[in-house]
Formats: sequence, structure tokens, C-alpha cells
Amino acid sequence: MQDSEDYDIKRHFPDAIAFLDDVKRARGRSLVHCNLGVNRSGAVCAAYLMVSERRTLLDVVAYLRARRSLVLANKGFRRQLVAFARERRLLDPVIINDGIRGTKPVAARWRRCVVVSGIDVKKRSNKNFKKR
Repeated sequence: MQDSEDYDIKRHFPDAIAFLDDVKRARGRSLVHCNLGVNRSGAVCAAYLMVSERRTLLDVVAYLRARRSLVLANKGFRRQLVAFARERRLLDPVIINDGIRGTKPVAARWRRCVVVSGIDVKKRSNKNFKKR
């Protein structure tokens, strides 16, 4: 696995999720790691938590960031996680004040991580988000 924006990490999610599920069923433990514990392991953990616990992407990211603030710095991996969550209906839809569909206000805290509908919410702040 490479840690580059154009690397397709999403293709590894099904095998990683299956492996982690097997470990969990056997009441075992597993350590998901990569070189720095930032991008590859973070993406795999996020995908697993979304699928296994039916948690939304932003909920998972907030959970992971609370435990390791550096997680998911790779923009390409973040985009793939958004696509992965969208495919599984694990995005939280809300309307942003300009009418563009986005994600929960938590996205403002995850500014550098979320790309929604082709729009990078990097420069948005909490005041730009409106609940439905």
C-alpha cells in the first residue's frame, strides 16, 4: 500500500473489514498499523468502524481524531472515504446556507478532511452551516 493521494486504498477495505470481523468473532485483538499511523491505518480503521458499527463518516472521524489528532491527512484517502460512506449511506445530509448539500457541522472541525459533492469544505466555518 502506498501513501499517495492517487493510491486506491478503497480496494483494500473489503479484505481488511473481513479480516477484522474474523478477529472480532474469534474474540481476538488486532493492531491496525502503517508506517506513521496517520493515513493508511486511519483509513482502514474508519472504513471498518463505519461498516461494523453503522456509524457515519463524520462520527467515525471525530472518534478517531479524539484519539489521534493527526489521522487522515491524505486528501485522496479522505475523498475515497467519503465515496465509501456515500455508497453505504453513511453520510449525514444537511443543507449548507448556500443550498449545497454537505455534511454535519462537525465537518467544520474536519475542514481538511471532507470533500462533499466536489466541494472542499476546507475554508468553511461553523457559522456557514445550517441544520435542516
